[in-house]
Amino acid sequence: MAEPQPDMHKPIRILVVEDEPIFRLGLQIALEPFADQVEAIGEAANAEEAVALARRDAPDLVLLDLRLPERSGLGSPSLEQGIRVIEQVAALSRPPRVLVLSYLKDADAVFLALKAGAHGYIAKDDRFHGKELVESIQRLMGGEAIYGPAVADLIRRFFAERDRSDIPAVEKLTQREQEVLGLLARNMTNREIEEALIISTSTVKTHVSSILAKLHLRSRHEVPLYRALRRKADGAA
Repeated sequence: MAEPQPDMHKPIRILVVEDEPIFRLGLQIALEPFADQVEAIGEAANAEEAVALARRDAPDLVLLDLRLPERSGLGSPSLEQGIRVIEQVAALSRPPRVLVLSYLKDADAVFLALKAGAHGYIAKDDRFHGKELVESIQRLMGGEAIYGPAVADLIRRFFAERDRSDIPAVEKLTQREQEVLGLLARNMTNREIEEALIISTSTVKTHVSSILAKLHLRSRHEVPLYRALRRKADGAA
């Protein structure tokens, strides 16, 4: 089933997953003036609560701290638990979008989160104001992959040694492949792409294989990173 498409006339329903009470309070204060645009429908302080609430309440978006304890009173916060939440939320029948909001901003954490199914990643020390955070959430719900300044810079530096000519241009793709690429960038599954474009499963698989080969990507999870890098290269051209 495709990702939920919220009524744009209603607030975006958000599940806040954060183990630090002070930071949860800070998010509430930051988002409160924008209640007509976003609505915090629940809070979770650990991985177990996060998955249970996402399954029960079907939020439009999960705002996720990446370091979480497994459950209340059990274990120290860890990256592994945050990744587990992303994977389990992505496997729900109505998967919400996931925006990571974390102090972790090393390449391993960022790429693990995106590979697990996160749609965006903002570092906590990017110091987003409420308005900027709400705008990022709205853009993410509109299909964009959102990266805060620190993460965008990390991606740029991570690929800095690659020659710009080594980043294949999207023009190498056919029109249909470009349409499929756009859906892959939204982390849509083959079945969702099949339904969106009204094509067969085998045709979707053929397009995905061709896209990965033409763009020199190892897996579909690299598509959002490719698009970010391609935009950087195009902007510098």
